[in-house]
Amino acid sequence: MAPLRVLALCGFTQNAFIYSKQLGAVRKACKSAEFVFLDPPHVVEKADMPWNQNLDDFDSTATTDAAAQTAETTPRAWWLTNADRTVYRKFDETLAYIHDFMARNGPFDGVMGFSQGACMAAILCALLEKPGALSAFPSEPAFAPFKFAIIVGGFLPTPAVPNLDHLWPLPARLPTLHVVGRNDTLITEERSRTLIDKCENVRRELHDGGHFTPSKASWRHFFNAYIASFAEGGSQGKDIPSPSAPSQANSAISTAAPTPVPSPPPKTHAEPAVQATPSATANVPPAQSPAVQAADPEEPVRGLSLVDKPEPARSSSTKPPPPVASINATPTRTTAKPFLTPHLAFTYLDSRQALPCAGSHLLVSDTLTSPGHFAVYHLILSALHAGTKTVWVDFRGEGRPSLESVARKLGLSVPALLVYLSPTDIFALDAPEPSLQPTYDAIDGALESNAVVVLDGLREVQWAGAADDEIGRFIRAVLGRVRERDAVLVSAIHADADPAAPGPDPLLARLVRTADAWWRISGLATGRSADVHGELAAHLDVSHAISAAEPLQYRLEAGGISVFAKGTGRGYL
Repeated sequence: MAPLRVLALCGFTQNAFIYSKQLGAVRKACKSAEFVFLDPPHVVEKADMPWNQNLDDFDSTATTDAAAQTAETTPRAWWLTNADRTVYRKFDETLAYIHDFMARNGPFDGVMGFSQGACMAAILCALLEKPGALSAFPSEPAFAPFKFAIIVGGFLPTPAVPNLDHLWPLPARLPTLHVVGRNDTLITEERSRTLIDKCENVRRELHDGGHFTPSKASWRHFFNAYIASFAEGGSQGKDIPSPSAPSQANSAISTAAPTPVPSPPPKTHAEPAVQATPSATANVPPAQSPAVQAADPEEPVRGLSLVDKPEPARSSSTKPPPPVASINATPTRTTAKPFLTPHLAFTYLDSRQALPCAGSHLLVSDTLTSPGHFAVYHLILSALHAGTKTVWVDFRGEGRPSLESVARKLGLSVPALLVYLSPTDIFALDAPEPSLQPTYDAIDGALESNAVVVLDGLREVQWAGAADDEIGRFIRAVLGRVRERDAVLVSAIHADADPAAPGPDPLLARLVRTADAWWRISGLATGRSADVHGELAAHLDVSHAISAAEPLQYRLEAGGISVFAKGTGRGYL
């Protein structure tokens, strides 16, 4: 049976390459689908987004620095706006561009869009249902209406020019799936309802994250089942189990009024900007050539269809669902191998594991007075003890001998499964400024299915002169590759690099936004004692919402570490 063809439309300031990377894990899971990624036709410049020039807010790894842009890092948009966002500029050109692309590359069974691309997807649905409704999108040649639409982080487009009011509602014939982030501060739940209310056949699913497309295992399986259901003889989107917990699922829209949330001003969407990718291709304007080959042969052809290669062979064990918050409620003293597992295990149904689930990102933060090296070593040794390939990027320069010393104390050996990258591998001493591209290339070359990647000492990268924007793009690029390979990412950073700095720490905030779990290591308010060296709070399965966690206390010892509940003294019960 031929795969279902899905037209994929990226968000504002993204592009086809960035969106395909972000959907990498989803694409691999959707065996019955062929995703076709189309570049928006308009490039976004700084002047096009005066209200917010932080591209991270749009889940984009692009850059507005024209000198640094490549085809993969140029921010793009389906339309631009005036200052008060009442006029959609270059909108007619976009409609003509998409019409021409669909005439040459269709037909398509469905459409999937993110953010501004979700709005564009909804507009296309309306235009296929009502041919000729807008003159810029001709009724000939006629296109078959979509069988389904997946709207992620979408909102109702309401410009005064052009007036789109006559396009709505979308009919009951068309199933629309709306994916909404509970903690999306850019497109809030309330703002998402503006589009949901204009659709007559609605399924809404909530995730606990922010403004991004969820790609955890439960969501990948859900997207696969949902899209596959539109094959001939399928359920047409019905009876597909929710990817969320029962309390979070919303297969029918609640009639209760949502909690009032200030709605941010509408955002326009622009062309993608710079990303840390293996290599760059020439920047070819989409109007001349919408088909620019991506650097990686497994990545999509820009503007053309993509059929994923077979997924690499996996271990015989079944991959567990996402981690559930779990801290052992019974405080005990242990130096077991791995030495933190009884206290900070990730729980998958009936089993407890020392490592996060595949495709997830664990953030470990510490302070300069209470360093968290022991937690990083625990994760590395747990992975090696389980026979998992581990790529340790040691920005701190602590050195492999330090890890081997800890391993000897625990009776473990460091096998050849460890790939160690030292600072001399990362920064060229004669380079005018630090670049993370060689590091990304080294990680990408060593990465394999189910591996663990540890970025140890990201604050040191900042101290070395790398800009926050570059570090943010690097982390997102590595995370994208990790999720494609069903691997695990661990990031470690000092959380108190500059206590005198005003306001929140932007680099730490970027990491928190991308993390699925967070270990926070800090000193005692009363200072270190002989029995207690610090505290460790575990926010597991945070999904971008920081959950409350009662901190445990720890003490470093010659043979490992003791972790115990507050108030139990030396950890003996």
